Amino acid sequence: MSLLTMRQVRRLHGYCALALFLVIAASPSWGAQDFSFRAPASPANAAAAISDLASRLIPVYQDQDPERYLANLSALQMAVGDFAAADISDRKSTV
Repeated sequence: MSLLTMRQVRRLHGYCALALFLVIAASPSWGAQDFSFRAPASPANAAAAISDLASRLIPVYQDQDPERYLANLSALQMAVGDFAAADISDRKSTV
């Protein structure tokens, strides 16, 4: 197992943010739930805001397509920093 460089971590956060946006935008209940998300005041706080929002989405996220569900769940789990669970979800989605 190799350690990630800061550049890789920032890139991962960017991918997670994009994946999180796509999960939310593709959700059939786009406007049905209020997660009380407040945009961060500065870019430095973006990672914490993304992690907070992802942690609120994980318990309620649903998708009828099992492969898409697991792929998006993996992205949400990465956003909260649960890399072990994200790896398991990712492996299940590719089986």
